[in-house]
Amino acid sequence: MLRRRGVGGLILVALAATEVAASSNGEDIEAELRAGRLRSAQTKARQLVSKEPRNAAGWTYLGMTEVHLGHPHRATEAFEHAVALNPNDARPYLNLALLYAARRDMNRALVAFQTGLALDDRNVSAFYNYGRLLTATGRLAEAARAFERVTQLDGSDAGAYAELSKLYLSMNDQDRAERSGQRAVELAPNNLEANLALAEALIAKHQDVEAAGRLAHIESENRKSAAFHYTFGLTQMGLHQYEHAIESLQRAVKLDPGFDLAYFLLGTAYYARGQMVEAEKCFRSAISLKPSNPLYYSYLVRIYEDKGPAFRPRAREMNAKLLALDPKDLDARLRLAKWAKEEGDLIRARNILEQIIANHPKSISAHVLLSTIYYRLNLRDQASQQKAIASALQREAQSAEASAVSNDFH
Repeated sequence: MLRRRGVGGLILVALAATEVAASSNGEDIEAELRAGRLRSAQTKARQLVSKEPRNAAGWTYLGMTEVHLGHPHRATEAFEHAVALNPNDARPYLNLALLYAARRDMNRALVAFQTGLALDDRNVSAFYNYGRLLTATGRLAEAARAFERVTQLDGSDAGAYAELSKLYLSMNDQDRAERSGQRAVELAPNNLEANLALAEALIAKHQDVEAAGRLAHIESENRKSAAFHYTFGLTQMGLHQYEHAIESLQRAVKLDPGFDLAYFLLGTAYYARGQMVEAEKCFRSAISLKPSNPLYYSYLVRIYEDKGPAFRPRAREMNAKLLALDPKDLDARLRLAKWAKEEGDLIRARNILEQIIANHPKSISAHVLLSTIYYRLNLRDQASQQKAIASALQREAQSAEASAVSNDFH
């Protein structure tokens, strides 16, 4: 079974693990919570802490009732009170971690998780949620360790394996991504999240036929999933089936109009087919949904470049926005150098290219372009040197490509 956990999930786990000193009041509160009688549970919890203000478990119960009743601020105060009274109980820390995360106080959330897990290192749900939080904050290696701990504690947790697959893929560990995705599918054969994780790992390894087969297996029950159609479209792009990819990606954006990546991929499919008007619309839609992604601007610049000199002002505008988001973007800086060369500003082109090569010494395009600039400046020795470097890098790239193809057949 593939499990998904949120704030409520962790709190319910904490409730199940609650150990209250033999007290009829505590037992009554727990019974009320389990029965869903939240107002009654809240009343009894308040009575308990009023009668026994130093009863840490009572404050923990009160925090649980407040969460379920939609009072996160009151719940936070109750759990913080419980921590102050008993700093050796993991439960209030773990519940606080989710409440802090919900209000985007990530540092306090991480500290609360770490403290709680140091006290209870066998809490599967807590490790799962900790892993999700680490992923959201970009701490991928630590997130992977958290989900690995989940699989150690519960080898049947398909959700943890699916999360691991995505993390390994983000960390460019494609083999482990595939193995984790495969394990997720073995545990939950028809689950969408597990199958998508495996398909994405296969796509990264250029095994697009296998990925397409995996997705076809679950297509009938996932026709209303934008994520399914997006991943299917990605597979079809890898197979150069652009017409089918366009159909899949159109379904994805229809099902989820806020899916910026689907608009972007749809734009690249149109671009591959030479349908520039449609491609431009899709790239602009992606930008409107997520203006902070520099990749979207990069492809829009290509559209305007292909349209010719009349669209150079628009290309410059989009290139400037791209560089504002990512000042080190290689393609954007190469464009600046190329435009400077075309305008006869060879010194500016030279300066830009020398800076690029300092940061990207293996950029063949930069060495080739700099070679032509040096020739134009009558710096023939430097030009020959740049040309030789470009040729050596080209041979190196061809050798690496041939080796990769050879490995595919072994």
